[in-house]
Amino acid sequence: PPEILSFDPPTAGPRGSFVSIFGRNFGSSVGLVRFSHPTYGTVLGETNLPSGCSEAFWRDNTITVRVPRELPGGAPVPSDWNIAVERPDGAVSNARAWTVDASAARPGLCALTPDNGPAGTRVALSGERFGSSPDAVIFTQNQNAPTIPPVDWGDERVLATVPPRAASGPAYVRVGGTASNARSFLVQDCRERGGACGQGNRCCGTGVCVPESAECLGGARGGGYAWRFSTGVIPVAPRV
Repeated sequence: PPEILSFDPPTAGPRGSFVSIFGRNFGSSVGLVRFSHPTYGTVLGETNLPSGCSEAFWRDNTITVRVPRELPGGAPVPSDWNIAVERPDGAVSNARAWTVDASAARPGLCALTPDNGPAGTRVALSGERFGSSPDAVIFTQNQNAPTIPPVDWGDERVLATVPPRAASGPAYVRVGGTASNARSFLVQDCRERGGACGQGNRCCGTGVCVPESAECLGGARGGGYAWRFSTGVIPVAPRV
């Protein structure tokens, strides 16, 4: 069954902000995230996210949803809720406590594309409230190392390069010294280990795993050749 291990923000956040759910066995198909309260009932986490997130907000080990902007039953703020994940096949995770409070919304991160690859991989980070002034993208184990300047920066999309000292773990956007919620990034080169991409995925020439239905970007393109022959009379001036 799916299992929730932790959140980011870890314990609390305001209505309309993003919360990332870390765990395992969430599956690759979008399901439901339920916020439940013994007195005020249940409400679904919102999935009306920026267009860059599409279905990339739901991964087998990380889900990001918007905290419901309207709480049921006149629930006060702050109030404590239990969050659980339900897969499309009906399997339901454990529930973990999280508080909806009245703090200011942080920058929100809802997708990394791709969410894996070796150092040097270009990654698009999609979300909202990134602002127009470039700051930094932080990968695990490079918090205290010089960051590589982002390639491109916009309010809902930042393009960054995975730095040499990055390791697998949470990655996030920093805006004016404030960190967004994080998403999981796997540092690996799938060309170095057979089966690294898992079922339903393939390894691209860049060392990045993508779904079998997706296009590999940035790698060497494949080539081919063809020939034609005839058993007829060869002309004096053949054309090729």
